[in-house]
Amino acid sequence: MAVAVVAVSLVAACGGSGTTLSAEEEAVAVAIEAKMAEEIEESEDPLADAEVRLCFARGMVGHIGLDRLAELGVTADSVAEGDAVFGGMTESELEGVAAAVSECVDISATFQAELESSGIGSTSAACLVDRLEESDFFEQAFLAGILGDEFAPDASVLATLISAASECLSDEELEAFFGG
Repeated sequence: MAVAVVAVSLVAACGGSGTTLSAEEEAVAVAIEAKMAEEIEESEDPLADAEVRLCFARGMVGHIGLDRLAELGVTADSVAEGDAVFGGMTESELEGVAAAVSECVDISATFQAELESSGIGSTSAACLVDRLEESDFFEQAFLAGILGDEFAPDASVLATLISAASECLSDEELEAFFGG
């Protein structure tokens, strides 16, 4: 299903904030960026860009804080696996991570590009993105991705997704989008 692939790409497109960090906070952000660099497998992955990784890491440090990150296994000397870190976060902390993403990366543009690369026309993709921006679609997709969960939007987002897809996409694009 193209929706699931795009949800994963939203995770890969994450960024961070322009927050000024202390030297200790910056050291943790650099450690997070280095850990992420080890885990990048594809050169087309937006996280292949060191600046994007560092931006995300800085935003994460700024939103979560050193003490809490240390509790989650993230210090300048050691960074736990992402699943363990994100899985241990509260809903509020995960929302902070999502906020860090939106501060650095245009998630809507990333989603639109992903749609277009999967065969959806640019006009159709732009229409769909515009409609989905009216909901919590991007936040829910991102959070599902970082938690390693299957993307299962709530009823309101699902209704928006179905309505937008049926209004914006041709029959062929609908079939490709929903994997039919």
